[in-house]
Amino acid sequence: MAVGLGIALLAGYAIVTGFAIYERAHRTSIERAEASSAVGDKVYYAQTFDPMVPLVNFQGHSFYYVERKDALDTAMVKEGMDDTNSYAIYKPAAAAGEEAPFIYLKIGPNSYIKAKRQ
Repeated sequence: MAVGLGIALLAGYAIVTGFAIYERAHRTSIERAEASSAVGDKVYYAQTFDPMVPLVNFQGHSFYYVERKDALDTAMVKEGMDDTNSYAIYKPAAAAGEEAPFIYLKIGPNSYIKAKRQ
């Protein structure tokens, strides 16, 4: 009986160790954190602000500079990434009515560029 209990404990230990090794090898796919706001985003848009040149392409559409706007990072919601997957695209949390067609690109802490599709 003692030998059987020892084998059972050893088998349990082997299963737990095998699962730990598997989990460690797949940690990047298991542990994923996505921020829904602009808080902590350190990738800033730092290219030209020429109104004649598209700033970014998002969902197959070109967006052009409208104005610079200050807003709290906590009030901006991440809509996705631009088509080159370089910059995050934001919208205000309460984007409705006249703000709906605009997107925002982060240029610094609590500072954004407002862009519109043309």
